[in-house]
Amino acid sequence: MSSNKVSTGSSQLSSPPPVDFLYSTPPSITRVLTYTSPLIHLFSYFLSLVTWSTGNPSESCLLVAAWWTVCLYTTEIIIYGTHLFLLAWIGWRWVEKGKSERLGKPSSASKSTSQLDLDRTVLEIHKISDKLTSFHALINSIRSKIDWANSAQTQKVIRGIIYSYPAWLILTYFIPLTWIFTILGTFGLVWHSPWFKFTRYALMQSALFRGLISLISVYVWRGNSSQQGERGFSVGALIRKAKEQQKKIAGKKVNNDKDVTKTCTDLIFRFVIYENQRWWLGLDWTTNLFLNERPAWSDEYNEPTSPKSSFQLPSSSTTNIGTPEDPKVLIKKTMEWKWDDADWWIDYDGDVDKDGWEYADNRWKGFSSKSGFRRYTRRRKWVRTARLVETIEKLEDHDDDQATNDNQQITEILKDFDPEEDIKSPSPYSLSSDSNNSSNNISLPLNSRKPNGKFDAEAISLTSPDNEKQNGKPVKQNSL
Repeated sequence: MSSNKVSTGSSQLSSPPPVDFLYSTPPSITRVLTYTSPLIHLFSYFLSLVTWSTGNPSESCLLVAAWWTVCLYTTEIIIYGTHLFLLAWIGWRWVEKGKSERLGKPSSASKSTSQLDLDRTVLEIHKISDKLTSFHALINSIRSKIDWANSAQTQKVIRGIIYSYPAWLILTYFIPLTWIFTILGTFGLVWHSPWFKFTRYALMQSALFRGLISLISVYVWRGNSSQQGERGFSVGALIRKAKEQQKKIAGKKVNNDKDVTKTCTDLIFRFVIYENQRWWLGLDWTTNLFLNERPAWSDEYNEPTSPKSSFQLPSSSTTNIGTPEDPKVLIKKTMEWKWDDADWWIDYDGDVDKDGWEYADNRWKGFSSKSGFRRYTRRRKWVRTARLVETIEKLEDHDDDQATNDNQQITEILKDFDPEEDIKSPSPYSLSSDSNNSSNNISLPLNSRKPNGKFDAEAISLTSPDNEKQNGKPVKQNSL
């Protein structure tokens, strides 16, 4: 994938390069993109509403209102709304057909797909992948606490579930499940809203709120013994501690604002290559194969590939994408592959011998772990995993930074022509347009130049600071 660059002299931001779906993509993939493009558009818009990134907060507020309506009036919507929705859909299609006929469009125009439509679908898939990255990281964090990777963390989760079970029974006894799911869904929908972010930040700055969280973690989750020994605490101590942490939190916030680089490493890919050999009389097993068969090193489809000693990962790619919220902000994405395993390793899964070889006949059929009579070919599977490192960097005021750097370079060049000693110790003789100036100046009256361009010798005099003043008048040293 070729990298896109942004011109420093233009404010337009580039987007990912388009894909030639007619020649470089299998028709089945193009067909799937065409069929699923309405769902992709809808899901991308839904994620924009949930993350409050549509640019219009009222749309996300309407989503919250729709959630309350669906949760509280589910039965009424199903009974009265199903037929009305179908009638509205059919009526809308009739209006669209009338518009197409008035514009002279054929009936197949609304069902066709263009290259621009497919490119827009691919761009929305990129946006969906970016927005689901944080959700995937949250799922991985939860999974790491319940899959016994860390037994202490898993035990804490089990203890918390057991302690919260009576509270859940009491809550469901007094509050209907409809209201519980409505409130929980509302919190999920407004989690990324600006005002809710401010509320969360204000709560985290509250010493009382953080004290309650500490008590819950001690009594329910059973924290460290040092925390259990501090069960008795005062509100004043918490307030003092909050003031001490306030400066640290403010400093971290500034650093986080400057640190606009995110790295995602959740995609791990397994590279598989096969080492193929043939048995020759008198030569034993060698890599000398027939020209019409698979090569000495091949992939899973028996296509030629590089040996494991010279196998190279795909080259890195850089893409620059503009943000619709701020035209001065540039999102730079760098995709780079890095090895996750230190070296290649042999895959012993399947019917293989102790060295990982599986043997076949002269036509590479009937693989098994037994070598011997009529076993003239063999192969061995090598595996190595790599991790895709996606670095997302946010660049702001790119043109202003470039101009600032240019000005700094010009300033440094000008400083090279201005000696430091001239700046620190100025010359005792300087120019002045005032004849009554101090005695360490060269007097150049404004009327000392003659019409022919020369100076009047009588009006110009040189004086030195080493000569003392006599009667308040400078002593004439030399006349020009």
